[in-house]
Amino acid sequence: TQTLVWGYAAVDIPRDASIKKIGSNAFCNREDLEKITIPDNIVEIGSYAFERCKNMKCVLMSDAVRQIDNGAFRDCESLSLVNLSRSLSTINIDTFSYCSSLETIDIPDSVVTVESDAFNGCNNLKEMGVSLKSIEIIEKALNVTLVRNGDRWLINRPVSIHKTSLAIDSTGCVF
Repeated sequence: TQTLVWGYAAVDIPRDASIKKIGSNAFCNREDLEKITIPDNIVEIGSYAFERCKNMKCVLMSDAVRQIDNGAFRDCESLSLVNLSRSLSTINIDTFSYCSSLETIDIPDSVVTVESDAFNGCNNLKEMGVSLKSIEIIEKALNVTLVRNGDRWLINRPVSIHKTSLAIDSTGCVF
């Protein structure tokens, strides 16, 4: 079994049965990457493998991927579409932290654990596709409440006000 590391020579991930893992930091800081397709031979994505790929917009992974290590897609600020593997059981710490363009994501039924800070700094994340069995897991991990909207779940985030003094006008508005 081989591990793909320091993939600076190629953008395409080889469909080679002997390569099972994308190594830690393999594509880190690649500003030329916009779309990644993870082929069937890959079962694990290493820590920070795609961290800070600032222009990456889309990640499509096969259902062969069983593990995504910490921070694999951290700080991919243009990432807006992620198709997660249906074999994934855990979304680890910092996996999608600071993916500020991520607005929606579908969490497969196979996911039983979402680690803390998995979506930290994803302030535009508004909607999730999750199964009923995953609701409590997601709410605890994100410290949010999910509100059903058809077959999707909207994220109800707590609102915090950072002012030293508040005033209420005659209409009841806080300023």
